[in-house]
Formats: sequence, structure tokens, C-alpha cells
Amino acid sequence: MTAYYRIHFQAALARREDYETIIARLRASFTKEGILKSRAIEARLMNDSWSLLDYDLFPKLSSLRIPTLIISGDHEFIPVATAEHIT
Repeated sequence: MTAYYRIHFQAALARREDYETIIARLRASFTKEGILKSRAIEARLMNDSWSLLDYDLFPKLSSLRIPTLIISGDHEFIPVATAEHIT
């Protein structure tokens, strides 16, 4: 997840140390409350990333050097064609 967040949220965070601080906080608070807070942070970063006019995640996906599984379900907000394109 750390590698995924590093690639995905890099555009939303101006300074690398901000990213590292957020990841450290997410790891340190793995409780029910911590998970809810982490999800709120993730939602904010997702919104900040995807609202950028020139944001494009596809070129960055090719830099992943970890095994990656693409899963799409019946109730996804990402269209099946997009999941197939990512794959």
C-alpha cells in the first residue's frame, strides 16, 4: 500500500516529507479510530489528486515494481473498461 500511495498521492503533496509524515501516522494508528481517520485522509488525498486538471495516473502505473492485482466488481465507481485498460 505504501508504494501505491507514494505513486498515487505524489501529485497532491508538494513536499515528500509531507507524504512520509502521513504514512508514518497511518502506520502508528492501526485502531478502529485510526483506520477511520486514515480513510478520511485517503479520501481527501484522492479528491485533491483527481481534481487536478492534468492528473493522469496511467503513465505512473508502469513504474510499479510489485505484483499487482486489478479487481473490478459490480458496484465499482471505476468502469470495467478502465479496469481493463489498467490491466
